[in-house]
Amino acid sequence: MARQKEDPAIPTVHAALDLLTVDRLKQLVALLPTNKRPTRKADLAAAIEQHLIGEKLRALWEQLDDKQKLAVAETIYSVDGTFNADRFRAKYGALPVFGTKKDQWRYSETPSLLRLFIYRGRGGDVVPEDLKQRLLKFVPEPSAPLLKAMEELPEHVELIEKEYEWQKGDEGITVVMGKAAYQMPRQKPKVKTVTHQIPLYRRDTEREALTDLLSVLRLIDKGRLAVSDKTFQPSVATIKELAERLNGGDFYEPKPKQHKWEQEIGPIKAFAWPLLVQGARLAELHGKKLALTKAGRDALGKPPAETLRAIWQRWLKVKLLDEFNRIDVIKGQHGKGKRALTATEGRRALIAEALKQCPVGRWVEFDEFSRFTQAAGFEFEVTRDPWSLYISDPHYGSLGYAGFHDWHIVQGRYLLCLLFEYAATLGMIDVAYIEPKGARRDYREIWGTDDLNFLSRYDGLIYFRLNSLGVYCLGLT
Repeated sequence: MARQKEDPAIPTVHAALDLLTVDRLKQLVALLPTNKRPTRKADLAAAIEQHLIGEKLRALWEQLDDKQKLAVAETIYSVDGTFNADRFRAKYGALPVFGTKKDQWRYSETPSLLRLFIYRGRGGDVVPEDLKQRLLKFVPEPSAPLLKAMEELPEHVELIEKEYEWQKGDEGITVVMGKAAYQMPRQKPKVKTVTHQIPLYRRDTEREALTDLLSVLRLIDKGRLAVSDKTFQPSVATIKELAERLNGGDFYEPKPKQHKWEQEIGPIKAFAWPLLVQGARLAELHGKKLALTKAGRDALGKPPAETLRAIWQRWLKVKLLDEFNRIDVIKGQHGKGKRALTATEGRRALIAEALKQCPVGRWVEFDEFSRFTQAAGFEFEVTRDPWSLYISDPHYGSLGYAGFHDWHIVQGRYLLCLLFEYAATLGMIDVAYIEPKGARRDYREIWGTDDLNFLSRYDGLIYFRLNSLGVYCLGLT
């Protein structure tokens, strides 16, 4: 039986204070504009309650700094009545001060004035219901988050790298540990910061998708596209042929590996198309090859935009593929890890709603869109158990460690994949991108990533633009 989520609400200030220790109550009383210092728990609680009504409450509210006021406002106007730290940070850039610690190793903190308004409940930080009703009379509702956009793209992207310079004659000394010998430098290298100007690739995908759809359907009709009967994913030969036939080719040209350990970018559009047409039931597997269904044959005579819209609407609900599987550097997505992954339908629906907020015909930086997705309440989870996912080693490289499963590592990569491999392939968004190598360094702190040039093949997506076909596919027109 599924475990019910605990109700975070606290009915009254009295109930909230009753959950606190005497020492904690004394700290809160010390924040009040009074010289009285009671010692009994009931008296301490009464002193606090007296200051959380009428004009005294308004006076305490005025003493909060701007971010603390926003924290109270966001909490009392939120749908679930809780303070969402991740959403607040995404919207305002930093968290409010709830208290101060003597040092980073201590769990306990000296509370700030904000703790007279927001209390720790069983399901999160909340404002007690009776206090909430008083605050709603004078606390203004917070404004909606803004999504920044631009008319024109920059010509280049700046990538900052550190280069290490060793001094001449500093070959170091050989240290033997057991059977292994290591070359250790005598001194630290000189470090200099170098800024590279990387030109942007730009693809206006709307026209490409209109012709790509018909090309893919005709290739299927000729029996040219093969997919696996287990995964339904395209074969190597199919990917190669598609990449040659697609309008403008794939987003990245295939490059031969120079070393075995080198990462390959691999296909994007050429991988997506066979799955998209299967998901929309325009094609199905006959033997080892795809064949057109009746709907697929009908699509050859219909306006392509109409079919592309139907493909996107179907893809939002299809279970043919979890796009997160395409972040193949992250292991543990099968077996126990697969059971912990959330339903793709819920994730895609939220991202589609976030896309609807994008200004049509204006370029949005991906990182800005990712931030907005959180700030505007379109955030989602990819896994319920990040400990089951890992990079390189299931113990040392587990994503369960603090900081290793942050939004930009897990949800951000899923977002990159859905936009770059599916929305852009269908012509809904125009894209501006660079090579993924070195494009994002936000994963470097994770164990086992030293030899990785990128965490996902989609890391190079820098900007995108919702176009008229995207507006049509999203159902806005």
